[in-house]
Amino acid sequence: MATANKISDPTDADASGEKASWPQNSDSSSARIETVEDASHVYRASVDKATERAVLRKLDYRIVPMVMWVYLMNMMDRVNIGNARLFGLEDDLNLGEGQFQLAVSVLFVTYCLFEAPSNMIIKRLQPARYLAGLTIAWGFVATFSAFVNNFASLVACRLLLGLFEAGFFPGVVLYLSMFYSRRSLALRIAYFYGTAAASGVAGGLVAYGISFMDGDHGWRAWRWIILINGLPTIVTGIIIPFVLPNSPETAKFLTDEDKVNLVRIHESEVGSARNLREMEWLDVKDGLKDWTTWAYCFALFPMLTMLYSFVVFLPTIIHGLGQWTATEVQAMTVPVYAVGAIVYITCARLSDLTQRRGYFIMGSIVSSMAGYGMLIAEKGPLYCNLANEAIHPWFWSQDLGHFFHKTGMMVLDDQGNDFSERVRHTLQQRGSDYTKNVDVSHTVKQWEVLKGMKTDDVGKSYFNPEAGWADAALATANFMTAAEKKGVRRVVGEVEELLFDAQRQRLLGVRTSDGRRFTADQIVLAAGAWTSSMLAPIEDALRVQAQDRIERQIQAVGRLSVYYTLSAEVTDRMCKTNMPIIAYRQQAILTPPSLENRTLKINDISTEFVNMVATKSGHQISVPSNRLQEDVPDDLKRKTNTVLQLMIPWFSSEQTPERWRACWDTKTPTGDWLLCKHPHPHLENLFLTAGGNFNSYK
Repeated sequence: MATANKISDPTDADASGEKASWPQNSDSSSARIETVEDASHVYRASVDKATERAVLRKLDYRIVPMVMWVYLMNMMDRVNIGNARLFGLEDDLNLGEGQFQLAVSVLFVTYCLFEAPSNMIIKRLQPARYLAGLTIAWGFVATFSAFVNNFASLVACRLLLGLFEAGFFPGVVLYLSMFYSRRSLALRIAYFYGTAAASGVAGGLVAYGISFMDGDHGWRAWRWIILINGLPTIVTGIIIPFVLPNSPETAKFLTDEDKVNLVRIHESEVGSARNLREMEWLDVKDGLKDWTTWAYCFALFPMLTMLYSFVVFLPTIIHGLGQWTATEVQAMTVPVYAVGAIVYITCARLSDLTQRRGYFIMGSIVSSMAGYGMLIAEKGPLYCNLANEAIHPWFWSQDLGHFFHKTGMMVLDDQGNDFSERVRHTLQQRGSDYTKNVDVSHTVKQWEVLKGMKTDDVGKSYFNPEAGWADAALATANFMTAAEKKGVRRVVGEVEELLFDAQRQRLLGVRTSDGRRFTADQIVLAAGAWTSSMLAPIEDALRVQAQDRIERQIQAVGRLSVYYTLSAEVTDRMCKTNMPIIAYRQQAILTPPSLENRTLKINDISTEFVNMVATKSGHQISVPSNRLQEDVPDDLKRKTNTVLQLMIPWFSSEQTPERWRACWDTKTPTGDWLLCKHPHPHLENLFLTAGGNFNSYK
């Protein structure tokens, strides 16, 4: 606050004609008011409530909207990385495991280090211009973050963003305290801080709109999100000095009488203190010695940790709760923040009227704990990518690990086809994307056995180093043997019916075709045609919408598999360079041999056999037929051989397959692996699983 002797009092007489009693020189010890109690006798009567409201209204119209707008820009620039994540940021920057989380967190390193020093600086400068400079600086950093091309440049931008944003929040709180008294300050800070929730609404809507720009001018949507959010911040920073005054004395929108009343209102609570722009190290020491400072720190640390994590990762959390597109997820973040903003402002207003803060703080904490608890306990249908994660138990198991061959997997797609991109996007949302973009020429150079592969019109390609294939039959037999040694009972039989309780709301077990009944605490079913037909009798009891029915999203399809037994020479040539699995242009998947298993396997994925029949409840499902197990059409055999020649031209066309087999596979909407609890809450003991194309087996 400026000293009072800088302002002339045009209304120096009160209603009785006597001079108003307020200090003409704040440096005079005889006139200084040291306590709130002392001030109440001198100033309280000098400014009535109507006059106080009129002055505060002018401040509210001029200052509060501007600081709220700037904080909106601040929060959007800080957390839009969470929205950008859904549109390929990790993929385009080739971020490894945990690097996205690190890039998010590193901002707070510089943010924490420079908050306090920044407030020491602002007290010695013109506050409005200082805040404007910070805004322009982080606006440029935020804008140019759209041009980063690797992890290092992303981290550098996040560190700079934290550096320039650090001084804004504490600076605004100090700035507002220059204009508002303690009684009126809390509500204004609430409006200011409540903008954080409003930024979520705005950020979600902006990201939703920008998502439709994906691919415009060769730019992914995540770059547009960051760029378009950053540019308005720069413009805002330029405008700030023309809107915000540096102090009450320089506020041109206030009359001299307003300025005098503002001084009276402020000093009625804090006394005629020295100029707030003065800073002494004694103030710093006093603050560090005050136990309440540390109490607030310890209280805020866990709260803000959860808050900022929630803000950044909310799009990812929502995406994991259902089967929505990235664009739909952006729109679904809006109601969350809208409710938060309404509740926040309402509580702030009520606490201001009652002058009771603690009750509302504790209430909000309890409600937040309940919300996080429900989020953790959520048991609805969740897609979980197991294409990579399910591999790791092979590595951990000493008994089964040697059956798994970590060769990696190369995916080559046609130009203009976005299937592989959609699959990778699914992996990213599950937090288990280990894939890397590669140039198709790199494939031929690294694996000599692929020399001559036809790569004309091949589009985007990627390599997943975590993928591989397993000797499934040997591994399964070994696993069952080990389980039986530990006392696990093995039952062989064909399940004919699922057993439910009397209300048909809980799965109890199964009945086999020979009349035996088995019960279990947990039951795992392979999602597909058979499971659909088994669950069809209780379709009405499930009470879920069709689009949520997991078995309706799964299709059992027949695919042709061809097996070649290779010579030792050919096997050695393929194994010498650790040849990967090759997914070739959505035509076939080639699984290489190993020195122990000299079988080359080709899966024709371009042809699918689907047998659609109606269930008792009327909806169509795919039911496997055994006809193709032994009788494979000749044209399919020729087609598979042609694809093999495209992939490995040097492979002898005279070598005949050991066997052909049409096996039934599970086709998922996104091509990824699936693990899902059934959506009905009373079927918590039922698990549906489905395998996709990301790993292979023989």
